[in-house]
Amino acid sequence: DFYYLQYQNLGAFLQWRTLLAKKLSLTLGGRLDFNTRYKTTLNPRAGLVYTPLDKLKIKVLYGRAYLSPSPYRQYQHYGSFRPTIDSISGGISGLQSDFWRLPGENLESQKITTYEIGFSYIVNSNLIMSLNGFVNDVDDILSSESFTGQTFKGIPVSIIERPVNKGTSSTFGGTARIDFKKNLSAFTLN
Repeated sequence: DFYYLQYQNLGAFLQWRTLLAKKLSLTLGGRLDFNTRYKTTLNPRAGLVYTPLDKLKIKVLYGRAYLSPSPYRQYQHYGSFRPTIDSISGGISGLQSDFWRLPGENLESQKITTYEIGFSYIVNSNLIMSLNGFVNDVDDILSSESFTGQTFKGIPVSIIERPVNKGTSSTFGGTARIDFKKNLSAFTLN
């Protein structure tokens, strides 16, 4: 099968930042997307940065995003048929197939919600230490699923594979980082 796809993406984003107090800032934002295949989605973001000391910053972040399946992923399509041989006459009695990869026309976008907290401390003008932790929750994960005993075009197929939205996932982790800066201008190369 051949698929003719024509679609448009339109997007806009807005971000606003303000000081709530002398040492506390808030950033709010969002992205509005319109896709003729997947309709409208609004993805908010928020960040709060607190500076209790001149050298210490604490940030808390929240955000949502999505990832629509690419046309290739959604409509990837391949396989083949082979003749079946009649055991008595030795002639071709029909067709069959071992495998087909068929499109997933009803796929949804993957959605992710992220949460992050971070601390950074300026030890001196040459050294900054930071620690971050995050949690990511993903819904409608794009995957592939195999189905047995199916037909395609009315012909038996042993295994048909299709892209599907299946399951959720939560990941968490963190980073510890040291940024060190050293001026090497005193050294010369000969």
